[in-house]
Amino acid sequence: MSKSDKIKKLINKYSEDTISEYDTDSNNSNDDPKITENFNNKVLEYIKIDDEIRILSKKTSELKKIKKPLEKYILEYLQQVDEKIIDISNQKTRLRRNKSETRKQLKQDQIKDALLEELGDLKKVENILKSIDSKREKQVHINIKRTMNK
Repeated sequence: MSKSDKIKKLINKYSEDTISEYDTDSNNSNDDPKITENFNNKVLEYIKIDDEIRILSKKTSELKKIKKPLEKYILEYLQQVDEKIIDISNQKTRLRRNKSETRKQLKQDQIKDALLEELGDLKKVENILKSIDSKREKQVHINIKRTMNK
């Protein structure tokens, strides 16, 4: 099924929907929510896009599972023949064996051990860690979480 066919299928799936058909978390049953057509269309568009993202994410995951063993094989072969780059002329591309190093995120225990080693006073170290923790900025993210009714 092509991408455009999937999109058409989603459009057909939701074309008859309206938001008023869905439950809300309002406790007052006498409330008549003022749901505009524009809002309704935006919500339906959001759901369509979310469905498409889910389909594409699943496909991406499947392709990555296929790609990983191929990458492993190619890397092992390049190491065996002591090459770092292969040019693929008919594709106008090249594959290069790349190596990068990164450091893992610091953990509180590592910081505590290093400070204790330098300062030698557990009480000071714990006070410093509490001070650092209290000064950390907090971020609040508000988003929509979609759940499926079963």
